[in-house]
Amino acid sequence: MKGPGALRLGPFFVLATERPEEGRGRTSHRGSPKETAMSAWTQARINLLKRLWPEGRSAETIALELGGGLTRNAVLGKVARLGLSEGRTGARTRREAAHHVAPEPPPDGVATILSVRRMDCRWPYGEPGDAAFSLCGRPSERGAFCAAHAAIAYRPTPLSVEGLMRLAGVAP
Repeated sequence: MKGPGALRLGPFFVLATERPEEGRGRTSHRGSPKETAMSAWTQARINLLKRLWPEGRSAETIALELGGGLTRNAVLGKVARLGLSEGRTGARTRREAAHHVAPEPPPDGVATILSVRRMDCRWPYGEPGDAAFSLCGRPSERGAFCAAHAAIAYRPTPLSVEGLMRLAGVAP
């Protein structure tokens, strides 16, 4: 929009202060002129959104591809206004459930709260407060648990391809 009632707010936004043409722009309920921001959503961007959304891409990925300062929430809002969210088949996969590990019986020579030392494993056996409650007590190289119990307690978080690319600074 150009003219005396237009103020450019950046590469994609124009603030219109004059009364819009009939059927275009927005007016207040009384019909008086209202300042309206021209949308950053060009027809080319909308077409690209309509192509990328059904592919199962995330809103963040689409926002990065569309560029121009569009945010994830702007993409989600436009998707909702266009009615694209219905019928989408997500490309997400569910994480496999962790295998249930049966609790192992406490080994001979277990430690108690009072007898465990600084570099001893603190893996609990039983319920705190029970008379039979004890700790593993095996030596630990680092941290609170021995190697066997650390493998159970600590699991690395799998990174997605998008997460790895984001860490590398490469746009997916």
